[in-house]
Amino acid sequence: MPIDRKRKRGDQPQISTERKHAVHSIEDEPAGSSQDEANATWDSDQELANDSDTSLDDEGDEEHAWGGLNGVTTKSVGQHGTVPKKPPTGEELRTIKDATDLYLSSSFKLKIDALLPKVRPKYDRFSPLEKSLHSLHSLLTSLSDVPPRSPIDASGELLRRGIAVPYPTPEPPEDTKWKVAFAKPQDISLVGGWNTKLLVKRKDGLPYVIDLAVEMPDSLFQEKDYLNNRFFHKKAFYLATIAAALLPLANSKEQASKKKGIRQTPKKDSPLLNVELSWETAGTDLRSTALIIKHKPDGSLHDFSSLNVQIRVIAVISPSSPISLHRLSPDRSNIRSAHPSTTKDGESATPIYNSILLQHTIARSHLLRMYNLQKNVPAFGDALALLKVWVNQRGYGESAVSDENVGTRSTQWTVRGFEGMGSWWVVVLDYLVNGGEVLGAKKEKRRPLGHSLSSYQLFRAALDFFSRQDWSQERVFLRTDPSANARFSANAYETNGTDAVFADLVSGVNFLSGVPLGSLEMLKYDAQMTLETLSNANCPAMINDPFDEVFLTDKRTLLSRFDVVISINLEDAKLSLPLDIIAEYGGPYNALLSSLNTTLRSGLGNRAKAIAILQPCPQLTPLDERYSVSENTVLLGIILDIEHAHRLVDYGPPAAAEDDNTKDPHSEERAKFRALWGSKAELRRFKDGRILESVVWEVSTADERAHIPYLVCQYLLKQHFSIGGKLPNAVQWTGDEWDELLKLNGSIVQLYQAAKVQTGFKAAMSAFDGLVKTLKSMDDELPLAILNVSPVSPLLRYTNVFSPVAVPPSSPLLASSSSVTLPACARYVPLVDIVIEFEKSGRWPDDLKAIQKVKMAFLEAIAAGLGKKVNGLHAQIVLDDGDAESIRDTARLEILTPEGWAFSARICHDREATLLDDIIDDKPHIPKAIKKRLEKNATPQEIQLRHEAIQAKEVYIRRYIHGPRHHRAVAALSHRFSAYTGTVRLVKRWLASHWLLGGHIQEEVVELLCAIVFLTGSGAAKSEGEKEKASVPSTKERAFALVVQFLAKWEWEGGLFVPIYGSEVDGGSSAAPEVRSASTSRRGAWTIRTERDAEGYIWTVNGPDAVVARRIKDIARATWNSLQVIDGTDAGVKNLFLHPTTHYEVLVGIDRAHAPRYFQSVVVDENVWQKGKYANAISKDHDTELPLMPGFDPTQLLFTDLQRVYDETFKIFYDPYGGTTFGIIFDPTLKAPRPFRVRGGYNSAPLAKEDDKAKEKDKTLVALNVEAILKEIQRMGEGLITNITLQE
Repeated sequence: MPIDRKRKRGDQPQISTERKHAVHSIEDEPAGSSQDEANATWDSDQELANDSDTSLDDEGDEEHAWGGLNGVTTKSVGQHGTVPKKPPTGEELRTIKDATDLYLSSSFKLKIDALLPKVRPKYDRFSPLEKSLHSLHSLLTSLSDVPPRSPIDASGELLRRGIAVPYPTPEPPEDTKWKVAFAKPQDISLVGGWNTKLLVKRKDGLPYVIDLAVEMPDSLFQEKDYLNNRFFHKKAFYLATIAAALLPLANSKEQASKKKGIRQTPKKDSPLLNVELSWETAGTDLRSTALIIKHKPDGSLHDFSSLNVQIRVIAVISPSSPISLHRLSPDRSNIRSAHPSTTKDGESATPIYNSILLQHTIARSHLLRMYNLQKNVPAFGDALALLKVWVNQRGYGESAVSDENVGTRSTQWTVRGFEGMGSWWVVVLDYLVNGGEVLGAKKEKRRPLGHSLSSYQLFRAALDFFSRQDWSQERVFLRTDPSANARFSANAYETNGTDAVFADLVSGVNFLSGVPLGSLEMLKYDAQMTLETLSNANCPAMINDPFDEVFLTDKRTLLSRFDVVISINLEDAKLSLPLDIIAEYGGPYNALLSSLNTTLRSGLGNRAKAIAILQPCPQLTPLDERYSVSENTVLLGIILDIEHAHRLVDYGPPAAAEDDNTKDPHSEERAKFRALWGSKAELRRFKDGRILESVVWEVSTADERAHIPYLVCQYLLKQHFSIGGKLPNAVQWTGDEWDELLKLNGSIVQLYQAAKVQTGFKAAMSAFDGLVKTLKSMDDELPLAILNVSPVSPLLRYTNVFSPVAVPPSSPLLASSSSVTLPACARYVPLVDIVIEFEKSGRWPDDLKAIQKVKMAFLEAIAAGLGKKVNGLHAQIVLDDGDAESIRDTARLEILTPEGWAFSARICHDREATLLDDIIDDKPHIPKAIKKRLEKNATPQEIQLRHEAIQAKEVYIRRYIHGPRHHRAVAALSHRFSAYTGTVRLVKRWLASHWLLGGHIQEEVVELLCAIVFLTGSGAAKSEGEKEKASVPSTKERAFALVVQFLAKWEWEGGLFVPIYGSEVDGGSSAAPEVRSASTSRRGAWTIRTERDAEGYIWTVNGPDAVVARRIKDIARATWNSLQVIDGTDAGVKNLFLHPTTHYEVLVGIDRAHAPRYFQSVVVDENVWQKGKYANAISKDHDTELPLMPGFDPTQLLFTDLQRVYDETFKIFYDPYGGTTFGIIFDPTLKAPRPFRVRGGYNSAPLAKEDDKAKEKDKTLVALNVEAILKEIQRMGEGLITNITLQE
């Protein structure tokens, strides 16, 4: 995975700013100047920040006084040469207060004001487009009529001219009696956002769209053209005829040039249109086909190619058309076939078909409605722009790959159902401003919000509406014309929860017809997340700027947005639906996806909050094709409800009553349940006596249980659509790949299973509980009773990377003659750290050295007592540095239980902290100035003792105070958030695989970083009955992506506050403590603060330093870029954990056969311990006869020694989980020649003098002696190091 550390100035997208010079016509500008501004990307955080800054006066300018919000300055000077400060006026104060009340904050308003000009086109530069529109209007009004003829014959003639008529499915039959014809439009008008100046820049550089409504003459239609796609067939022919008229004119210039054999530049005053033509189909439904016109660059006065604009020609009809519009009620059927009756007319209703046809009658009325809203609601235009920016950032619309993203990002996926839905966002604001009705369990009136809201308030009201609406149970209605009568009754829109309803009773159009309920649930979820962000804008744990999160951040990255992303290949999908149902949805592809969404929503039930089908944005279709071939692959994005997502049983209706004479009220439910689940449904009796239809999911591990949502989808797709029957990888999910990163090598796991050893976190917890019980039963054998035994190990809080495994001393895994013998490179057994605390007593000595000896006596007594109480238990005292006369806490007791669990126990005595404080500052009452003079007279022994006491105090606080407290907090988070522990394990694995964990970042720091993803905007504790925030991820994969995203963007210079303790803090407050300046002796660049660590000192004082911190950010950025490509179809997860080594200066290779943790590596070569290449080496060294040594890792010990010895010479990196290579980067400042000095701190060598006649008194220049250092490293690692490579 490449890591790019450099950033070029041109890499960031630029935002065009308004010119402040005199306005001049676009004809006088150089070619391409408008293109740069029109194509400018608007989502640049830095540019908007700069624009916001320039809106404010410079506070440091001492030559001009602050002139208020309008920027008026004064140059009057006071008596002493200072500038008198003019206080803000009352009007300005009111403006500031209104900005806070109406826009969340004054800075938020400034950012909105800076954003809006960037997302709108500069209409004063669109004169070429206006000329083209006038020419197009003249051309369309001068077209000749085409007489009526058979639709088949008409399409055949056009096809011979290179134009395919986009007839919807099913196409007109050959024996049809109705005809298609063409007559010049009876009206041509610009509709949409162009006339009202409400256009908003789209994502990924997609062009602005100018909608040109061409009203087809009434004479072309008959009363019954509403039946069987007749209207849509006539519309398709009408558009194809227009395309046929434009095509020869568009090619005339090029043909004229070819006749002369040279390429000529057309005259600027040429009236001909030099355009490109194509079809656009919204949502792959040919009934919504439009003609797209783009201008080719030719430098003419009509050339609008530089404006990034395209014209969309849509064919509409007038409300006075002969077509019987009253026949288009949503409960009527207008696609006639022999489908089973579901309505009074004997046919199934066609609400989608009817609504699409009605939409062709409202183009002009919708334009007038937009105009009235813009006129009556001052903030309407800005609110609509904010709303469209918000939806574009979340994939509710079209998207594509821009040139800037080529090579770094795959095609962006959009939420299905929102293609061509631009008018709905306008209608939503209309509904909020003017009110409407909601029909659900009861009829409710929606009170209008009025016309005086600010743009932010109206935008937030829209989000609030989205976040509260239950589309499956409630139908929404509005009246765009309060004085008009309803075309259809509200009861006609009854859908029984299968379709969403947001209808205009005047026009009869249901704007959400055909939009999947899962997509609307996704919109609801996104609105809830955004409202949480805005509500928690002032929360101390808010890690990102709310404005950036809402408007500037691209939220379409799949892994950070969805809990589960499933890739579905539709190539072998089978659809069993009648033809009229397929025609209702606009074709087999749309019908398949609709049926798929409905089936999966029914199967997942309350396991999921939202289920969205994602598809790539459809491309424009050439004129000689009816439609572009749709992608065979779609994605399924699922937001899980963690309370229900992983349940093992799906409960259905109760069993049938035994009495046959009694009417069974659940018979229909049972039939639907069995039809949904097929053979997997079964009748079961449960412990509470109920007999229910049910589906049971058999799983054996916690990882498999987390896969249940995927298993549900996989089963239903195969059961109902035969997806996965022929193609084994038709349904893919990357969950298994993520799980493999947290599992040991398969062959080693088989050895553990064969030996039947205990494994898992629960087994480790049980072993710890058993040890605690044994220790507390020894009160009679110890001078003091044991008060408490605290765990302080990741193995006991579920955050260790690998699941713990017990290796009994008598296990065949350690026997040299056993068939399941563990190789030497797989014998590492971790130590489980615990802290023992005795009851308080005055018999403890007041001397630190004596206290350490008393501790060893206690440990010896505990070891003897445990040996008597537990057969087969081994215990021994270990000194960390081998110094028994130190004042530091160095003694611990290693305990190896008969089951194979290894514990490391230390004793905590609270008196130690007081005695260490006395050594550090034995005269606290003396002033600091006097104390400094006394310190100068201290002896070397006193200075050494004080230094040792400072180190011992830091170890004591970290080990005995913050360690147990941190363990309790993390354990609480593990129980509260099911995805938290998996996230921590993945992030630890990721940091370790990039050679950062352990040597530079402590594990506690990783646990704090992961906590911020779950606690942002909430806190460490929630009240009883309170639901978790919508932003809390439900899977470890999504949370991992969020952590990586945070690290890639985090400005760590400002520190971080993590409210991990919550209610444990005195008073129950989790407010952020005051930030204090870091100590001068601090090496760590990160400052991660908690309620109990106000200075962020405990876990980050020693690292990571600034070099490593920048390195982490670079790796996070590279990983984040790679994550955006992973969409469930590519197996690229493991590549995220492969570390490049080209940027290291020296690589030190370690013998894999003698690295006891090699079996934990990301990439493992099993030949290391199997017979083959290394068989002789293993046999020669008798590795199988080595005793079990818990916690012993010679590779880690060598790394620690090298890091300590060469601390000022180089940075060394290493993967503690099975890494067999050290990476070294030398301090670049040491390579430059410098004068020799005694005790320089690094190995240096003299440089040869360039001038032989140099004066002898000149100092000798020295430089880093790399060769000698490498030889020293080879000598230190003799027997373990295999090779050292010096890279160029």
